[in-house]
Amino acid sequence: MSKEHAIQMLTELSGQTHSVITAVTLLIRVPNNSHCTVQFFEETLVKFSELTQDMIEAYVETGTPMYEHSLSFCGSSDCNFPTLQRSDSCSPSISRW
Repeated sequence: MSKEHAIQMLTELSGQTHSVITAVTLLIRVPNNSHCTVQFFEETLVKFSELTQDMIEAYVETGTPMYEHSLSFCGSSDCNFPTLQRSDSCSPSISRW
């Protein structure tokens, strides 16, 4: 992802609520050599904090890969970029991998 694209994405997310969808598919073998498929998903609504352009640009300049914190929404204490303002659940789908 380019720096310009990262800035654009974070600018669009700033102050907005959006969905995070976590989907899982399990393929389970059963004794007669066939299989069973189990699928499920969870949707979590999260709200990004209001971010200034200076905050966004400073974060992008750190070079931290976007996927490291954008997927975790900085839910852990070691993140220096406060993105998550509110979530509708305490779902593990929005915690650090």
